[in-house]
Amino acid sequence: SRGNSTYGFMNSWNIKRRGGSSGDDTGGGGGGGGGQRIDQLWPGARGKSFKTGESPDAIAEHFQFTREGDTYVTTGDSSGRNTYSLSADGKTITHHEHAGVTATIQSNGDLRWSHGYDSRIVSGGGGSAAEEPSGGDGASLDENDLVVSGAGTAWLNGRYIK
Repeated sequence: SRGNSTYGFMNSWNIKRRGGSSGDDTGGGGGGGGGQRIDQLWPGARGKSFKTGESPDAIAEHFQFTREGDTYVTTGDSSGRNTYSLSADGKTITHHEHAGVTATIQSNGDLRWSHGYDSRIVSGGGGSAAEEPSGGDGASLDENDLVVSGAGTAWLNGRYIK
């Protein structure tokens, strides 16, 4: 979150805990994603889908979520390539060929699909997979890692990364 730091340069930094909210940066409430937008969180992400209300460990499919101009694309292990349009508020995507198929971002960042599934980010996201911080040693981040980023570098659990 952005705050009133006594260190002026830190006012432009983003501080968040992966997989959860920190302060006011994710908004609140139930469905609808609070302050989150699909176009800011999901592009570049690898996701998993599971039946709504069931264990996220009961994975129905893995997929890649990408953006091609104004088109949002899921490429699934089983479902193949599907394209979507983003709503003006950034909270819902609608399938190009099957308008009844939609997904709406939830307050935790998951996508809730109209056909009874939820999707959750496994890795990547936030614009593109290339922007996902790592320790440079191939280590992946989990929901408890603290990421502080700004000015082209990030502080991740005690060390700077690019």
